[in-house]
Amino acid sequence: IEFFNDNLSKYSLRFYFLAYLLLFYCSNYLFRPVRFVRTAINIAGNNPQSRGEHTMIGIIKQYTGLLRSKLRFKTGNKAIKSPSAFYR
Repeated sequence: IEFFNDNLSKYSLRFYFLAYLLLFYCSNYLFRPVRFVRTAINIAGNNPQSRGEHTMIGIIKQYTGLLRSKLRFKTGNKAIKSPSAFYR
């Protein structure tokens, strides 16, 4: 990426971008709580209506997949039906 401002590093640009996203979504859900509920329902039902919901579902699937693979490793590749099976 080419920057047009020599006084701004790529790390500060990334920080400002993430701060903007955080501020945007927090204010969006703060002033329109129905949107938060709708987003949670869409994510829980695996029915994304926006690109952000689709990305969030992908992140959740990736994270739960990592957890499952770690649990399978610790239990010797046996299928785990409940989390309590891990602690036996």
